[in-house]
Amino acid sequence: MEDRTPVVVQAVRTPQGKEDGVYADVRSEDLSIPLIDAMLDATG
Repeated sequence: MEDRTPVVVQAVRTPQGKEDGVYADVRSEDLSIPLIDAMLDATG
């Protein structure tokens, strides 16, 4: 059987902010969209 375990081959990070700062009302899922797009652009 072929091993199909996913692995992370590219790392990017979300912006960090202060509590009640500019990203306080942004959902984590919304912050992750540009990260996933950037990883896909970098790795194909």
